[in-house]
Amino acid sequence: MLGAGALLLAGCAAVPPGPRTVDISEARLARMLATRFPLDHHYMELLDVSLSQPRLRLQPQDNRIQTELHYSLGTVIAGTRRVEGEMALSYGLRYEPSDRSVRLTDVRVDRFDVPGLPERADRMSRLGGAVTESLMHDAVIHRFKAEDLQAGHGWVYEPGEPVIVPGGLRVTLTPVRR
Repeated sequence: MLGAGALLLAGCAAVPPGPRTVDISEARLARMLATRFPLDHHYMELLDVSLSQPRLRLQPQDNRIQTELHYSLGTVIAGTRRVEGEMALSYGLRYEPSDRSVRLTDVRVDRFDVPGLPERADRMSRLGGAVTESLMHDAVIHRFKAEDLQAGHGWVYEPGEPVIVPGGLRVTLTPVRR
């Protein structure tokens, strides 16, 4: 009888749990993103860059997220004029297994408004876009805790690629043997 119970338990451990999904709402994504701002950075010891007031919009048809931001750019030289305006960037998301994080990928500046400086708008747009893309590339937006990925009985969950869906983000967790 004891041997049959051990065999039954061993058989249960061999049966993988089913996959499951983790859904993160658009509101929660917006709160998670907001914790990264304001973002102040000295870029190449030449520019002071400040990004603030993120406003998130999902683009499920492209599996991307767009974020509108307020920016402020200025040189580190005292007395120079700062340029401020609004911009929009979009990005995809990827899962990084080394630290169980969901990160921004393929960051692109979609719009970079330069009010009051029409003669410099193109140059400022290129500069501001390059700076923003480098600052935001690979930024962590979510991190799974180790216990989030435990499945029990010798199994763990491995997250798949994040997918933007109407209303938020979805990650499918697939069981794998430990």
